[in-house]
Parts: sequence; structure tokens; C-alpha cells
Amino acid sequence: MTATTAPKANISPSALNSGAAVRILPSGAFRAHDGRPSGLSGWLIDASIAAALPALKPIGSSDWLIDYEHQSINSGANGKPVPVAGWFKRLEWREGDGLYMADITWTDTARAMIAASEYRHISPVFSYNDRTGAVTSVVLHA
Repeated sequence: MTATTAPKANISPSALNSGAAVRILPSGAFRAHDGRPSGLSGWLIDASIAAALPALKPIGSSDWLIDYEHQSINSGANGKPVPVAGWFKRLEWREGDGLYMADITWTDTARAMIAASEYRHISPVFSYNDRTGAVTSVVLHA
């Protein structure tokens, strides 16, 4: 398995509305703007792949973390804290459209930054099967 970042997904001020969901991965095969993944026809997510993802939520956690600038991954190397942009409770598959994070709670700081268009994208980091391109886990970063 290999980890990578996906094409950035848009966060608009409507993501601040109660009950809003934000798409983090498109349905089907997809590629990054720089042509990744090399050696595969694309990364892949469909309904059956998405259905397996909630089981990968960290043990003991009721929510998934949304951080800034991939710091939850980088903190071990750079020693800096992991500021939280928000949390979401569930992943939601929308057939023909993609994978969404839903039941989002943004921090006050993140809400202000999104409203001011200081943060306009979410950057999912995901692991995938090196042979098939199938997504095997997802982590979110603003």
C-alpha cells in the first residue's frame, strides 16, 4: 500500500451550513492534475470500496480529524503541534458522485478562514492498493 494526496476538493462557504457535506474523492477512477498515479490507470473508489472505509476510523475515536497543512502526518518529523480545523462523524457515499465527509463540526478559526476564502480546498490523503489503485484509507487536511 502507498499513501498519497488526492486532487484538492473545494470548500465553499456553504460547507459551513448545518448539515453540509463536502466531497473529498470523486466516484470511479481519478488522477491528480500532475498525472499521478504513475503505472496505474488511476486511483479507484466505488460503493464497495467506500463501504469498507468507515471501519478504518481510529479505535476509540468517534470523529475523524481535519487538520491544517497535513500536520497530523508531519508532526513527528517537524515537532510542531497539530492544530485542528474540525471534525466529521461519518463518510457518505453518493453513487455516481463520490465520497463525502458529513456531519462536520468546524472550529471557530476554520469557520472564519473558510468564510473569508483563506482556505478554499480540502486535501485528502489516502492509501491505495499499489496493484489496483483502490483506495484503502482516507485522512483529511484543510
